[in-house]
Amino acid sequence: MDAFSGYNQIKMNKADQEKTSFVTSQDLFCYKVMSFGLKKAGAAYQRLVNHMFHPQIEQNVEVYVDDMLVKSYDEEKHLDDLQETFDTLRQYHMKLNPNKCAFRVSSRKFLGFMTNECRKAFEDLKTYLTKAPLLSPSILGEELYLYLAITPHAVSSALVSEEDKVQKPVYYTSKALRGAEEGYPLMEKLAFALITSSRKLRYQPRLTIKAQALADFIAEFTPNYDDLDEVENGKKWVIHVDGSSTQYAGGIGVVLQSPEGDKLKYKVRLQYQTTNNEVEYEALLKGLELAKSVEAKSILVLGDSQLIMGQVNGMYEAKEDRMKKYLHRVIHLMKKFEEADFVQIPREENMEADILAKEASTNEAMEEFDKIQYITSIDIPEDGQLTKGKDEARKLRVRSARCLAPDKANCVLREVHEGACGNHSGARSLVYKVVHAGYYWPNMQTDAKAYVKACD
Repeated sequence: MDAFSGYNQIKMNKADQEKTSFVTSQDLFCYKVMSFGLKKAGAAYQRLVNHMFHPQIEQNVEVYVDDMLVKSYDEEKHLDDLQETFDTLRQYHMKLNPNKCAFRVSSRKFLGFMTNECRKAFEDLKTYLTKAPLLSPSILGEELYLYLAITPHAVSSALVSEEDKVQKPVYYTSKALRGAEEGYPLMEKLAFALITSSRKLRYQPRLTIKAQALADFIAEFTPNYDDLDEVENGKKWVIHVDGSSTQYAGGIGVVLQSPEGDKLKYKVRLQYQTTNNEVEYEALLKGLELAKSVEAKSILVLGDSQLIMGQVNGMYEAKEDRMKKYLHRVIHLMKKFEEADFVQIPREENMEADILAKEASTNEAMEEFDKIQYITSIDIPEDGQLTKGKDEARKLRVRSARCLAPDKANCVLREVHEGACGNHSGARSLVYKVVHAGYYWPNMQTDAKAYVKACD
């Protein structure tokens, strides 16, 4: 029997709906039910049917995603088995596709319902499974190829030799993932598969992997978490960035941590429609701008977007014009730091920035934000050049309304440093607090140093 997936779609959790958003020429949409085009839809559907038919599986039912087989060893009990299955289908309101259902089929006639191509493929598969490939001996000094494979629950490898363009298996390895290993990112699982293979091949006298090759692989593909050692030694500023996109607005969250461990939090509401990738880039740009405003020289940027971090690190190519413009802005800002590293981290390790971004994207109260942005960063001219369009110029004037003249700058420095906002901070912290309060002038860093020095 076939439970046609189009009749039995799984409803999306409301919290996950906005994560499936996509833009069309008409509007911004998201999935309310799980589309089978989504990567994990098949696995989710399999978990559903496993739950539905749990009492019957391996008894009188076998089910794979939307295909079900009701089996009976006793012909007289077959109607009872069908009745039990139909009761389960009615309980969960699952509908069948009658064009793909067949009943009263004996095991010896089952293949008669297949096409000639399917029947031949099935017979070939049975023949192949009854004749497992034999392992070939290796020759000392021979170049071998190692294939790695990963799944959510296991890693495996196959070592093969090649002779006259025919590859022959030499050795297999596999290992089930346990505990924290299952939570590794894909790249770490791939590195783990290589390490596991090298350890098992160590005991084979002819099958060894050069230590240098293993080290090169790990160095190239494993994220650079060694930067965290420098953070702990007080050498780097750490910047957590994240973005959140809704139907009508976006929000970005930035958590800036100084080498001394002080945290400065910043959230911006994007008062326009934006895509998930654009809002992640906006968060990244804001983090870099804030780090520059406090004169950070060495930074470590942490974000949970695999695509954005991959594009910045050169692992992925930015193909769309807007993504290219965002990447150009990021690279331009990177050059203003002596050292800048970008590392993708799991979402659960980026919760502070994530919460700020969601608050900014969902809360409409003006006083809740450090800043409201009305146009994208890539539409704002670089290097102080004024835009030619009247609308763009007006928006820029709104953004720069609180840019102070020199005669008022000293008053703001005094109030932030000594007044109700102040705690006699250093020049770098003073600059951040001034920016955080919404003020800016071109020489603010120089003025802040001079003012703090005079006060001391």
